[in-house]
Amino acid sequence: MATPLKGPLAGYIQEKFPKVKVLTEVKDYAETLQAVLDGKADAAALNTQSGAVLAKQLFAGKFVLPQKGFLEVPIGIGVLKGKQEYFLTRFNEGLKAVLADGTYDRLIEKWGVPAATKPSNH
Repeated sequence: MATPLKGPLAGYIQEKFPKVKVLTEVKDYAETLQAVLDGKADAAALNTQSGAVLAKQLFAGKFVLPQKGFLEVPIGIGVLKGKQEYFLTRFNEGLKAVLADGTYDRLIEKWGVPAATKPSNH
């Protein structure tokens, strides 16, 4: 399994799946995908959205993408209390809007990102 050493995936795989050999001598996602194509690894472990976009752009038709990731890392935006709160409010409004009007669905389809990456609509 190839994955960059930076980020949560290398350590997670080594901890949860100690029998899996992890190739971390790759500098970025493109090099990780190339390592699989070169036969240095059987699979690439990457952020689902970025990995899907890069696989489609750089190596069209060469990879089968997952329907769901194996490690979900919740990501959010925070701002200092009393500063930039309007940004957080506007971001949340915008996210709700693109989820409600189908824009998010069209974007993930366009870029080949698995639908399972869709954030919860709250």
